[in-house]
Amino acid sequence: MLSGVARGLIGENKLWRESRFLIKDTKLQYLCVLLMLISAFLGIITPRFEDKIETLTVLSGGILFLIYGRNLRWSLPVVLLIGVIVVQILTWLSIHFSHPEYSEHSLRINRLSVWFILLPVAFILGGQLRNVFTLWGVAAVGLLLSPWLVGGGWEEIQAGLNGKRVDFGIYNAQHPAMLFGTLLLGCIFFSSRCLSALFSSSWWVCLIWLLCLIGSIIAVAITQTRAIWLALTIACGIVLIVVMVCYLYRVINKSKVMLFKLNQKKVFALISIWVAIGSAGIYFTVSVYKTRLSSEIINFKKSDKLTDERNYETSAGIRIASWKHGLRWAKERPLLGWGWEGRTLVIRDAPGVPESFRKHAGHLHSTYIDTLVNYGVMGLAILIMLFSYLFFSSILAWRKEYISLDMVLFFSTFLIYWSIVNLFESYMLFASGEYVFGLVAGGVLTLIWRGVVDSKEAAVPTITEKGKKLNVKCI
Repeated sequence: MLSGVARGLIGENKLWRESRFLIKDTKLQYLCVLLMLISAFLGIITPRFEDKIETLTVLSGGILFLIYGRNLRWSLPVVLLIGVIVVQILTWLSIHFSHPEYSEHSLRINRLSVWFILLPVAFILGGQLRNVFTLWGVAAVGLLLSPWLVGGGWEEIQAGLNGKRVDFGIYNAQHPAMLFGTLLLGCIFFSSRCLSALFSSSWWVCLIWLLCLIGSIIAVAITQTRAIWLALTIACGIVLIVVMVCYLYRVINKSKVMLFKLNQKKVFALISIWVAIGSAGIYFTVSVYKTRLSSEIINFKKSDKLTDERNYETSAGIRIASWKHGLRWAKERPLLGWGWEGRTLVIRDAPGVPESFRKHAGHLHSTYIDTLVNYGVMGLAILIMLFSYLFFSSILAWRKEYISLDMVLFFSTFLIYWSIVNLFESYMLFASGEYVFGLVAGGVLTLIWRGVVDSKEAAVPTITEKGKKLNVKCI
């Protein structure tokens, strides 16, 4: 029945387009699509139920990939997945024999493997841009409804507007801030696509975009997470500067390297929209920003010389102390780390840690430090290689016209934003971070893979009825 429902959504002129990776129609594809859409919508609203749906999506998508992904089985992300499994096995074995008291009772290879949920997501998306936006749209609607479905609704939003820090019932305030920060980036960079639907039969797309834009600006402000504000400012600033420099280079040197091609007016209109949105966001958050920043400064000024215990009374102090002790432990086992329990050992061993913090803290407030402590340089190197592959491959796919300009600008900005926020929080080791990275990176990876598959199919000669060899290329 489920596959029948999905079959009704899939088609050339329907919500979901046929996969470019499959050589024949299969019911498993329909099941994967429906499970993935449900998982994207429920990812924030019902995390416990969504875990089961996500597991089914990953398993079914993995089976689909193994059966039909012959042209992609040895792409670099798949090799990195194999590498991360090997690193987890080696780390567990080394800790099990050298420090058995610190070892987990059984080997678990899913700790870092969840970074690669983007693989089945990308394959199920089938290399179709419409599928990517459908998936992201479903996830955006689910996130937009989360304050009412898992949070305090209007009362909580009103409290946030009055200066109280809120979290919408999602872990703590840092996680909804990260989620809505990602949504805000999408609203900014895909504003042209959404606004173009204003005077067409798809006007409702523009309405959803406007609601997402307003909601994300308000949410980022009232969740009061300074790392998110910093990351958004830096990421958008860097991309804006790069875009303007490239454009000026083309104009001054009359270069044939065309960043904007024939869309100069459109680009300047978009930049104007981005600046207006940024100005509105800054104006809206400035009062809250002053409150959060001044409170932290006051806490630091209460003592000229902070003791280790005093450090754990401020968010900045917690991070600095966690990183300092984490690096100390990482130096003792730099190659493979201390295993998944490494971060717990750091917190337990750190001097001056309040008992209340020791009981509840389960990470080191940085994906990079956590990974370095738990799985050493080898684990961290795989994460960096994954980010690097996605960035450079997306640029290459854009140059080959498999990825549009707004998509590559959005993803480049997202990667900068993502790299910064993970410096201050271990998002990649939380379900919320896995959810966001899997959706965004999976959506871009499917377009990268489409270019790979098309190139391989174009290189395969076929014989016509007259015996002549022709190259086949997907359009």
